[in-house]
Amino acid sequence: MTFNSKSSMVSTIHLHVLVESVQSRASTIVPGEEITVGLALNAPVDIKAAVLELKAAPGVAMYLVRSPVFDYDVKIWSVLDDGNFLGEVGDGATVRFPVLDVAQQGLVPKDLSVDDLLREPTKRQIVVKIVDGDQVRVP
Repeated sequence: MTFNSKSSMVSTIHLHVLVESVQSRASTIVPGEEITVGLALNAPVDIKAAVLELKAAPGVAMYLVRSPVFDYDVKIWSVLDDGNFLGEVGDGATVRFPVLDVAQQGLVPKDLSVDDLLREPTKRQIVVKIVDGDQVRVP
């Protein structure tokens, strides 16, 4: 199978991201470092559209984890919860996580700003466990 094959269920792409700030004290990532973040997307992927959408945002906010999807390279990070914690930084430094149903999940405060994210990234701790080799958020 080749990338973006019509018979593929998922295609992966790698983002090279320059880190501006880090929330976790336990993180091995440091500000100013360039990291690689893998995204697993439903195939086929319109690469041009994905690149344009990512470049159009003033910035992104991500909760990163290690994922078995990208275990072929230990340097590749993954976005928590199958990409759900990939946030868009908009005008006025507001952050939204479009995939999350904020009202139902209650994981990320409404009207979140970048400053809020750096001070308190979630209302409560996010717990992740491994189930059959996949990282699953514990409700």
